[in-house]
Amino acid sequence: MTNWGIKGLFCGLMTVSMMAFAVENTYSAADKPGLQEIQDVADGKASAKDVAGKFSIEDIMHAFKPRAKGGIGVGSKAGEIVPDAIELKVNALAKKSLAAPVLTKESAAIIKMANHTKAIGEITLNQLPKKNVGEWKKFTEEMISASKDLATAAKDSPEGVNKAAKKIAASCNDCHAKFRDN
Repeated sequence: MTNWGIKGLFCGLMTVSMMAFAVENTYSAADKPGLQEIQDVADGKASAKDVAGKFSIEDIMHAFKPRAKGGIGVGSKAGEIVPDAIELKVNALAKKSLAAPVLTKESAAIIKMANHTKAIGEITLNQLPKKNVGEWKKFTEEMISASKDLATAAKDSPEGVNKAAKKIAASCNDCHAKFRDN
């Protein structure tokens, strides 16, 4: 083999190896601060108040990111539900109602996602800012309420899922406009 043939083979093998690592490199709840604790709050195994005292708001909000970037993800394994990020899935559900057969297929994952979102809301309700506490509570309570609605609607109501997702997205956007994006 020529020098370029060996280099080409080596580069090709490295590319395939890196692609395989990227596909397999998904995070578990233990990989990022706070993810396991969010799961514990969602399962009723931990207090939102106790968890709020252990982690920063950034750690908790990171759970909304794609699983491949250290978020919780949607569904029991990577790629099972698309998009595989709570924030992105909520936004997708807010834009368009799912077809009934798709909701049937994704129902359990959406319910679990709604429970994670509710847990994140409960935790952040205990991480009060120094200013505008009333607005913080309002936005957070809206997210918690809409998350409960999403879990209920995910059993059999595509329109209910869309409506609840719109409320979650609105509460997040309103809160970000007031607290994060300024």
